Amino acid sequence: MVGGWGSVAVGEDDGVPSIIVVRMRVIVLRGSPGRAPIVGGDEAGVWEVIRHQVEVVNQVMSQCHIRVGGPDEVDIVIADPPGPCLLSVGEKYGLPSSGGEVRLMLDGEKLGPWNIAGDLTPEQTARVLFRYIEDAGFKPDLTVGIRGPSDAFARADLLVRRVDGTLAEIERWPHEPLTTDSMQSIDIGMVRLDDGLESYGVNEINIGTLEERTLLRALSSKEPGTVEIFIVNRFAGSHKQGESFIASSAGTLGDAAILDWRALGRARTAYTFAHELGHLLLGDLSHPDSRGDRRTWLLMHSRASSAVGGPARITEEQCTRMRERWGEIRASF
Repeated sequence: MVGGWGSVAVGEDDGVPSIIVVRMRVIVLRGSPGRAPIVGGDEAGVWEVIRHQVEVVNQVMSQCHIRVGGPDEVDIVIADPPGPCLLSVGEKYGLPSSGGEVRLMLDGEKLGPWNIAGDLTPEQTARVLFRYIEDAGFKPDLTVGIRGPSDAFARADLLVRRVDGTLAEIERWPHEPLTTDSMQSIDIGMVRLDDGLESYGVNEINIGTLEERTLLRALSSKEPGTVEIFIVNRFAGSHKQGESFIASSAGTLGDAAILDWRALGRARTAYTFAHELGHLLLGDLSHPDSRGDRRTWLLMHSRASSAVGGPARITEEQCTRMRERWGEIRASF
């Protein structure tokens, strides 16, 4: 892990915009627990790969007088993919409860059955489970998401940790369902990268899939004013190379992006790392071409391409937006 941020300057000196430094944390996943990291092969290799990415990102963002710090200033973490540590209530359509019993195992210990009344929203059910889990000697962390376009109510997640802060392991009772409720679903979230990371669709753009939420909730530092970049092997059943989530009233996953290893390999051709960071700095997941802009040499174009130098250009308006938004965010902490 490498720390130290240097100074953060906002404003202008003699008409020249001063540099805004964005705090960034990069989390490189291992393919499975205890295995080698997805890129770089070992800790030294990871460092070299991310160092190169930071150099490219700073080169692109320099046109906006923005930098993410030098290679020695970015926090780099190598982590196992989180195991079964999250309970999602209402994952299927956000339906209210019809009444039933919940049984689960935490670190091999059978807990329950716990009675859940009818007509509870996913959040209300999660709060009931929170108390039961806390009484059992664990530390649950409740996050209520937003209501998806097709959901009755917002989904609620319970990330469960042990008293020492490490992630607990959630399992079903042998031969028993997690819940006997016929309407309200309860699911266990974990990250398995052997088949790729499940990516979001149109209806989950501000919510994330269960696997994505487990990844981000389990490994995020939750440090205000910090962007976090997660590196995975690939997205399941998709040609995507990157996805972003914006910290706002429209989402609850913080300013974070997920990239696969191919995105890093195209650092100076597709500039995917810089593109996803651009979404985070702009606070906007849309692309200029969705509004009719055909300039494919722009960094934020969804099908950006350029025969010379790659699609690395950022408009003056975008630079202004990035500086204003991130300057306000940094000034609030």
